[in-house]
Amino acid sequence: MIVHEARKLFRFCISGGISTFTDFALYVYLSDRWDITFAKCSSMIISCVVSFILNRSWTFQVRGKTEARQIIKYIVSQILNICVNVAVNTEIYSIFQNKPAAYLAATSAGMTVNFLLQRFFVFTRAEGEEN
Repeated sequence: MIVHEARKLFRFCISGGISTFTDFALYVYLSDRWDITFAKCSSMIISCVVSFILNRSWTFQVRGKTEARQIIKYIVSQILNICVNVAVNTEIYSIFQNKPAAYLAATSAGMTVNFLLQRFFVFTRAEGEEN
């Protein structure tokens, strides 16, 4: 059980790394052109799509057809994740005027919220099935 959960956490971190790279690259590019809050929201939305695909298929290995209920749960979890991420990013940036520090703090807070929501709310299986 512990090894199984550790494997999910490891895969989540790898998937998260890919999603975070996507988010960061877009954030850096867009924040030089747009308002920082709008840039962060935009980069987060795109990285959320990348995250869903990777976490559903590889991290939590959910098989079968994607159900509307799961997509709705994912959207709800990502709205919460984006709110936490953008709020932390905006607040840290307003205090320190440092984009990398704001990004790092926002990503750390968002990653914690995101893992817990995806593991225990979005990518669950029917009772009795191993997850």
